[in-house]
Amino acid sequence: MSDNTGISGKKNKIIESRDLVKKFGDFEAVKGVSFSVFQGECFGLLGPNGAGKTSIVKMIYGFSPITSGEMQVFGEDISARARAIKTRIGVVPQEDNLDPELSVWDNLMVYAGYFRIKREQARERAGQVLDLMGLDTTAKVQIHVGGVYGDKPLSMDRFADKYDLLDPVIKNRLVIENDERLYSISDCLDLHERTGIPIIADLFHHALHNNAERFADLLTPLKATWKARDGIPMVDYSSQEPGKRAGAHAEHIVPDDFRQFLNETRLADFDIMLEIKDKEKSALCALDIAREDPRLVT
Repeated sequence: MSDNTGISGKKNKIIESRDLVKKFGDFEAVKGVSFSVFQGECFGLLGPNGAGKTSIVKMIYGFSPITSGEMQVFGEDISARARAIKTRIGVVPQEDNLDPELSVWDNLMVYAGYFRIKREQARERAGQVLDLMGLDTTAKVQIHVGGVYGDKPLSMDRFADKYDLLDPVIKNRLVIENDERLYSISDCLDLHERTGIPIIADLFHHALHNNAERFADLLTPLKATWKARDGIPMVDYSSQEPGKRAGAHAEHIVPDDFRQFLNETRLADFDIMLEIKDKEKSALCALDIAREDPRLVT
């Protein structure tokens, strides 16, 4: 580790607070606090509940405005240069702020947007994060093909061209999924022929948008889009919620429908991802039904 000294031989001040005050109405949460944090130091704020520790931290990274006093971070005034300073600060909250309704990948993409990282660069960095976590290329990132913009063949050409330009870190993780209106499984198979990208088949979307193919008949060509490094092929399972618009996912799994799905696809082997709104309850029901199936691995 370097000694973190400047040209003059003195250590660089990363944070400097002088007579810092924070008020909430008439309540003074922080009362004239002064301190300095030098480069390379590990610095902590200690005190009982209500001592103002969190208020100070929020002022350091520009989340909460200063009532009076001065706060400099990286040699700049946090009150005047908060946006620029924030791009250089990493904050690890006591509780995670991840959205439980989003996948790990989607959470990474959302947070990248907060820092104005371009989407293509964000995808590359997110792939690197998954690599750092020790997740191999069976950890997939599921996307739809996108819009048609008045010319479906041209849109598919653009997708294939853009895919070819992607970094291998991203390519090794991306999979495409058929949707309920624009791109059928047949369209996705066409894109696979041009790009080599694996396909996740969505049963519900196929029921809404297809070329009159039986879903079970498509499983063999779909399986062929997955290489050994991609892991076991995946299928998204859901069904229509009664009384809702076409395409609305069911609140609960329908046991008889799920049992029929397993029977019709018994010649193929794949992982199933349930897209059912009550989540764990339906997952347990699906597991109970699948125990009758010799393909189940527990």
